[in-house]
This record gives sequence, structure tokens and C-alpha cells, in this order.
Amino acid sequence: VVDAMSIFHMKEPRDMAAAYEIFAGGELPTRAEGEEVALAALEIAEGQLEAYEDLPHDPAGLYRFVHPIEDNAIDATGRMLWSDEGEPVINFGKYKGVTLGTVAEEAPDYLSWMAGKQDLPESVRNMASAALAGKIPHRENEDDHDA
Repeated sequence: VVDAMSIFHMKEPRDMAAAYEIFAGGELPTRAEGEEVALAALEIAEGQLEAYEDLPHDPAGLYRFVHPIEDNAIDATGRMLWSDEGEPVINFGKYKGVTLGTVAEEAPDYLSWMAGKQDLPESVRNMASAALAGKIPHRENEDDHDA
């Protein structure tokens, strides 16, 4: 078995020096650190905006392009999703794809960790805390409103 992707990555490097050469032209400064790295990254981004017409030209749009959020996301980062049954599902880490209720029953220590993890959105931390207290939210089915 030959991995064609491995060959591609070996022959077409995908690092900052290669990106600088492609999008800014020339060689990345050899002692690029601090402000020089930031300026080089800016030049690369400007070159990418010129090269790829489909890229959004605002920071929020670029963030959404790089970090797409699913339609059923509960929070702005997509760390929690609504299942088809209206149950919250964890969308990261070792319990990715597992309902919040299941994790509350089987691994409450994980929810304690989530509740205290400051780099998670506040809404996710609050949902983990609520689940620890036995309060699992449930999204109503949109069809229920039509009845």
C-alpha cells in the first residue's frame, strides 16, 4: 500500500515557510520571531484573500470558515449539539457523540471537569453544572408547536 497523501505532503510542504513562498512571495525571514512572525502571517493571509475569492474578508467570517458550526449547535463554538431526539450531546473530547444525560450518569467527574474548564464557553460550563444537579435540558421538537 502506498499512501499518496504522504508523498504529496513530502513533496509539497505545508508549513509557514511554504505558505510564505506561495502567498507572499520569497523566503520567510530566517530568524522570524515575535513581530516578524505576525507580519509574515499577515502577508500570508493577504495573499490567501487574493488567491481564494470565496474567502470571507472579515475576521468573523474567516473564523466561521475555519471553524464551521453545525446547524444543531447549542453554543457558539459547537461544543454541544442537539441530537435528533432533542437531547444535548457533547461534541468534543473523549465523550464526543455521547448525550449529556449518559455522561451525567456514567462519568460525572467529566462534567465536573467541564464545569470548571475556563476555556469552554460559559453556556457549556453552565449546562455541565446543571446536568450534575440532575437538570438536563431538552429541546422541544419544532413540529410540537404546530399542534
